[in-house]
Amino acid sequence: MTERSANGHFLPGVSGNPGGKASPVARRVRELLETDVDAYVATVKKLALAGDPVALKLVFDRICPPPKPGSESVQLPALFHADTFDAKANALLDAIARGELGPDTGAQLMSALSAVLRVHEIDELARRIAALEKPNSNGEDLL
Repeated sequence: MTERSANGHFLPGVSGNPGGKASPVARRVRELLETDVDAYVATVKKLALAGDPVALKLVFDRICPPPKPGSESVQLPALFHADTFDAKANALLDAIARGELGPDTGAQLMSALSAVLRVHEIDELARRIAALEKPNSNGEDLL
C-alpha cells in the first residue's frame, strides 16, 4: 500500500502508480479488445455508411480531426502603445474587427491581458495595504 498523509493525499515524491503503467485490468481489457479491431472498424464503417451520426462523427474525427489552433506571431503597435488596460483591450477588439487578428488568437491575447490585469490589481492592493499599515508621522498606526 502506498504511503499517504492523514488526509489521504499522497506524500510528496510518492505516486499512486509509480511505474506509470496501466493497471493489469486495463492492460487485459486492451488485449481483449485488440483481438477484434478489424471487426470494430467494419462495424463502425457499416454504421457510418448507414448514416449513424455517432459513427460518422467518429470516422470523420479520425480521418480529418478538427484543426488545433496554432500560435501566430502578432504585431499590434496599437496594443503596444496603449497606455491603459482599457485601451489595450480596445486595440485587440479593433484588430479582430478589422481582420488583422483571428478570433482564436484575439481570445487568447484577451485572456492573457486579463491575467496581467489581475496581477496588476493584486499588486496595487498590496501597495495600498502596505501604505495603510505604515505608522503615520506621529508614530501611530492608521488602522
